[in-house]
Amino acid sequence: MSVLRYILPTLALALGAIAESRTFDLDLTWENRSPDGFERKVILVNKQFTGPRLELNEGDDVTVKVTNNLPYPATVHYHGIEMLTTPWSDGVPGLTQRPIQPGKSYEYKWKATQYGAYWYHAHYEGLIEDGLYGPITIHPAASHPKPFSLISSDQAAIHAMEQAEKKVVPLLLADHRHMISEETHDLSAAANVQFTCYDSFLFNGKGSVTCRTPEQIDALLTQERKDVLANVPGARMTDKACIPAAVIARGQGDLSKIPPGVFEGCQPSEGSVETFKIEKSNCDTEKWVAFDLVGAYHLHTAMFSIDNHTMWVYGMDGAYVTPQEVEAIPVTNGDRYSVLVKYKQQGDFTIRAASLIATQMLSGVAKLQWREKGQAEPTIVPSTPWVLENGRPASQSVRVFRQALAKPYPPITIPRNAQALHKFDMRTEGGSYYWALNNSLLLPADFENDEPVLFNLQVQEQDPVILSTLNNTWVDMVFQAGAPPQPPHPIHKHGNKMFLLASGTGNFTWNSIDEAAAANPSAWNFIDPPRRDAFATPNAISEPTWMAVRYLVDNPGAWLLHCHIQNHMMGGMSVIIQDGVDAWPVTPQYYKDYR
Repeated sequence: MSVLRYILPTLALALGAIAESRTFDLDLTWENRSPDGFERKVILVNKQFTGPRLELNEGDDVTVKVTNNLPYPATVHYHGIEMLTTPWSDGVPGLTQRPIQPGKSYEYKWKATQYGAYWYHAHYEGLIEDGLYGPITIHPAASHPKPFSLISSDQAAIHAMEQAEKKVVPLLLADHRHMISEETHDLSAAANVQFTCYDSFLFNGKGSVTCRTPEQIDALLTQERKDVLANVPGARMTDKACIPAAVIARGQGDLSKIPPGVFEGCQPSEGSVETFKIEKSNCDTEKWVAFDLVGAYHLHTAMFSIDNHTMWVYGMDGAYVTPQEVEAIPVTNGDRYSVLVKYKQQGDFTIRAASLIATQMLSGVAKLQWREKGQAEPTIVPSTPWVLENGRPASQSVRVFRQALAKPYPPITIPRNAQALHKFDMRTEGGSYYWALNNSLLLPADFENDEPVLFNLQVQEQDPVILSTLNNTWVDMVFQAGAPPQPPHPIHKHGNKMFLLASGTGNFTWNSIDEAAAANPSAWNFIDPPRRDAFATPNAISEPTWMAVRYLVDNPGAWLLHCHIQNHMMGGMSVIIQDGVDAWPVTPQYYKDYR
């Protein structure tokens, strides 16, 4: 299996793609901008917010030179890029590199062995929340079978879809707050309360702040949010439509250290609206547009939809899947979905994102404009939403994307058994700010400025935050949310994609995957499980939940496994995985000597 990973990219190139060397220069600066109409300091990448797209072809040799003109150290991680044979370019300080100090530059070198939708973002402290992120598009080699014939048998339609994929449009969805990340996390740690309230949703860095009346907020309250509020008698949503700090704290922490404006004090502001203008020419028999949706959220999961339009999901986390026609897609931290949207008529249609998490009701909009070349501006067409502002479908007929049906295309087989099983007990640690992925905290401050693990293999026994595996073995991981209430945790593994075998409620009491599967065979999928680089655990509102995944160790190196909720990772929810300790890579001298 591991040999195929080296052969397949070469074969793909031989069958149609031409490898090139591509160099990108990313200049990081700290400047004032107003993404949602409120001015604050943000990170610009080449004077842009959000960062520019890195566009390349499968098989390309990539160099990214990052120049840090920020007042903080920084690194850049390439989310979902496997970094096959180049783990030193993964961008995790303390694991794969030393931080890039202010005024310094650093070169990341890697080969594009994959295709599809990815993104880059900061991986030092909380700088991702200050705007250091941008999209990556890797166009597939011609040899890859495409799933478009499962959408339509009409050749003109298939050709139109292929043309749309070639011109795919990145759409980064993000939650945004008016406080810089350093202040956010210093205050949150001092209060020992997780700050779960944001100010706006951004679409490719554009948005506005909308304030609702108490009556509007109450009318949109879901039962889940009502249940959370009931934990503190008399509690109500704040004017920012947030669960108040007293409820989040769960009787712990120091609420006096939370300044005004964090959980309450909504101030409306108006930024720009991201608008996608798509033109249908007279020569187009059919017209489609392809979007790469990127969940650049720091906390939120949001339901995505486009009024009056259905979407065909054909890719997930940078790989083709069996297409699924839907009206709404739940997008969480780090997710990527490649979708096709078909032209129906001229008009302006609202693109929506509405939060699904219990702690805040937040929503935002962008715009899709369809135009026909040479035709007059269209009359106003009613834009009818599929999803309400509380994230719930507007009717029972709305089809919501189902991850369990997103089978890899073409199919990928996995063995029935793995060689190792590791269990992780996820919980809060002494307050709502601190989180443990495996019973022990691994705070960024504990390792980000240390000698990188990749340079010095850590062979340790019984260390809950350092896990070691052998090369060419299959590994199972079970994540247990054993102490509710806990939100879904989007667990992201660097260096590999994983397969989702099963998830369930209650405690995972079995000693092996075989034993668990025998107890409930219908809950397990060993035939065609979903495959991606992050999976979210089930929501643990009132009872424990668990999730089981499997991956192949075929990419030796030091990789981070962590919850992609920024507050949780900053609060310690990470584990270091030393994959393939028996085939540990030799780091080039440039990276070892870099200071």
